[in-house]
Amino acid sequence: TETETSIIITYNGNTYTLSKIGIVPTCNIGDLPSITFRGLTVILSNDAKGLLSSAAQRMRSNPDCKIIVKGYNCSTSLAERQRSWDRVKNVIDHLVQNEGISASRFIFQYSQSGGDCEYVDLAGANQNQTGGGTVPPRPTS
Repeated sequence: TETETSIIITYNGNTYTLSKIGIVPTCNIGDLPSITFRGLTVILSNDAKGLLSSAAQRMRSNPDCKIIVKGYNCSTSLAERQRSWDRVKNVIDHLVQNEGISASRFIFQYSQSGGDCEYVDLAGANQNQTGGGTVPPRPTS
């Protein structure tokens, strides 16, 4: 959404107003759940499906939000990278196929560091994050 913003500066007793047109964040979706996968599984549990159903409600209430779906890995092995990719893909597929959320709203991130490899996190994207609707190729080497 485009919004005009103004900055007011007082310098040497004079007041200046600087106006600028900018893009402001449109995603105020708040916290979204982390989806847990135990062990080597890539299949969504019934609990995970329930969490995704609740998240989908919030996504429908915030139609301008893009959503980051981020999977992690515990090592850089091919099997770990594929498992991370499969988990992210299954989360997105469930939201698209079972909850009716457009695939173009999802930013697919897999094999990320800094998180627990048994989780896939969902989060609202910042306005400057690009992407959405693109599924990267599954790792093969």
